[in-house]
Amino acid sequence: MEPATLEGLPNRAADLAILCEIGDVLNSSVELDEILNRILVGVTAGQGLRFNRAFLLLIHDKERRLRGRLAIGPDNPEEAARVWNDLDHEHLSLREMLMTYSHQVPGSGSHVKNIVDRIDVPLDDAAHFMVRALHQGRARVVLRGEDEASSRMSDVLGVDRFALVPILSRRGPVGILLADNAITGRPIDASDLDILRLFANHAGTAIEKARLYGHIRQEKEALERAHRDLKNNQQMIINLQRLSDLGEMAARVAHEIRNPLVAIGGFARSMLAHTGDADPRHKPLQIIVGEVAKLETILQEVLDFARPFKLNAVPTSVNSLVAAALEMIEHEREALGVELAVALDGTCREIPLDADLLKIAMLNLLRNALQSIPRDGGRRGRLSVRTRDLGSIQEVAVQDNGCGIGLDVADRVFEPFFTTKPSGSGLGLAIVSQILREHRGRVRFESRPDEGTTFYLDLPFVKGSAA
Repeated sequence: MEPATLEGLPNRAADLAILCEIGDVLNSSVELDEILNRILVGVTAGQGLRFNRAFLLLIHDKERRLRGRLAIGPDNPEEAARVWNDLDHEHLSLREMLMTYSHQVPGSGSHVKNIVDRIDVPLDDAAHFMVRALHQGRARVVLRGEDEASSRMSDVLGVDRFALVPILSRRGPVGILLADNAITGRPIDASDLDILRLFANHAGTAIEKARLYGHIRQEKEALERAHRDLKNNQQMIINLQRLSDLGEMAARVAHEIRNPLVAIGGFARSMLAHTGDADPRHKPLQIIVGEVAKLETILQEVLDFARPFKLNAVPTSVNSLVAAALEMIEHEREALGVELAVALDGTCREIPLDADLLKIAMLNLLRNALQSIPRDGGRRGRLSVRTRDLGSIQEVAVQDNGCGIGLDVADRVFEPFFTTKPSGSGLGLAIVSQILREHRGRVRFESRPDEGTTFYLDLPFVKGSAA
């Protein structure tokens, strides 16, 4: 920035040397913010063009506006003297100053920042002196009183005259550079405009290059993201194919195992029914019957999960489905000594559902609730089932007072094969989620560790609508 004791600009040869120096430094960077800072430092540095203040305005193409972007300059003579004195003591060359202050503007007061933030000119205002300057591509000194707009800008800047230089590139106007000598009052002559115009040519080229580089970098990042997504999708397809093959294999194995397992279970139950408690075969038969029941449940879940769901939705009473599912687990519930509370909303209407699939979903939820209730600890197990008609959806809630779901596994409860139980396939809740998706509904839950869990089935009233 120009000290008050300096007079005039250097000779033409020195000016050209300064321009070459600034041009080299501008072209050494492709970062837009660095270039903008270097432009302002070059305009105001004592080793550079020696204006007191500079304001950089850039065009926003999408919004069709010319807006203030960055400014440099002291607020008053006292601040100017201090800043110029500090810079003189650093003994920096022009190149060193431009490189040093690439990321910050030295000696900028809050006043110039407020000024530049206020500048906002619509490009559609063809009569505005700045818009005309952009179209004409001509540098000039703007005097107070030329027209209403220039007078307003003179008032904003607090000067009677200032230099205006369009910044152009090969692709068209980029912005405008304003410069003044508000502190020293030094006049702005034709040679000042010439040097600013030449400097603006360097600035326009550097800004265009930085923007092109930024665009290329964004495109590169987008391509890299697309490449990563493609690789992830390819891996996902491979994994899905493996799961499909695994599911098909599991279904075949399950079918082959099911028939002999049913026979084993039938014989074991028949023998157990004719064996007294004192018979030494009674306990082993009980174990066989229990283990066969577990295997039958796992096989059924594998078959339910592996088979493709073909939705056959007909008007169905949700209350009737809940009642039928409760009846099917009645024996298990009583054997565990679990209390049951049922509250079915009588206003629930029939809605399009696949009764067989929804019954599977409800049975899985009910059995999951029973299995989560501790068998010891003196706490009586409780199971609560209720329905509600909420207008666009009907809600089924299954609540237990079991062990709850920890926060560390809450995000995984619907994942296939994930389970925290010592036995089980980990497919029950995955099947529930799959069935609800087929109905354009959703399953959700609320849980508190050691207090219990409530699962909700949200069933849309209209088939195909989102819940």
